[in-house]
Amino acid sequence: AVVSTQSTGVNGNSTLNENFADNGGIFVSYRAFKKAEKSSSSFRIQGLDLRSDSIFFLAYAQIRCYKFSLEYLYGQYYIDYIDGFYEQNSINLYSPPDFRVTGPIQNSEHFSKVFSCSSSSNMCAAEKCRTF
Repeated sequence: AVVSTQSTGVNGNSTLNENFADNGGIFVSYRAFKKAEKSSSSFRIQGLDLRSDSIFFLAYAQIRCYKFSLEYLYGQYYIDYIDGFYEQNSINLYSPPDFRVTGPIQNSEHFSKVFSCSSSSNMCAAEKCRTF
């Protein structure tokens, strides 16, 4: 069975440092991207009607876009199944891949602007957590 960790949750206490790194990383990399874009022409992908800003965020999400089995999820991220919730292994420092994409994206003001996310959108955190 293929599962999404979005329905199970993550123990943020054990992944906090890496969550901060992912959140800050997308902010810093987007700034670097915009700086580099000033010195070169904006790029396009033939057949896609997307601006370079949209492509940046799609590329960011693509690096963690894959499916995994319940066994993999259990073995890599979780140690026990209690009342319908997989309790995260406290020695794993990383959130599962889908959280490593959606968390920083939801906190990104740039993402919200590029994709015109409304404040009520799932992809737009009501309170943005900015680390830089």
